Amino acid sequence: MVSNAALLLDEAAGAFAPEGDTITVRVAGNALEALDIRDGDRVVVVKERTPEFGDLAALRVDGGARTLWKVYPEGDRLHLSNGRGRWTAPAKNVEVVGVVVAVLRRFG
Repeated sequence: MVSNAALLLDEAAGAFAPEGDTITVRVAGNALEALDIRDGDRVVVVKERTPEFGDLAALRVDGGARTLWKVYPEGDRLHLSNGRGRWTAPAKNVEVVGVVVAVLRRFG
């Protein structure tokens, strides 16, 4: 379900990936602990990049909040996983914000 996704907050411009325009976004919630992404981590997202099979992507499903999901395209549907559960959505209902290329975590 969408409610199990990690929410993305506090978007900031970034320059972490040479292949495209990037943003850095703070993750809220522990829905992606199984993927070792935790509450308060920041992820670097290459905007408007199309996810490939198994990529972690920032998505907006059915016009809702931006969330992180591993994406597995299959025809006109997307299988979405957060490491704990799986959900399927029609591709036409999913807006891809971009693909995660790095996770940043503050220590201390």
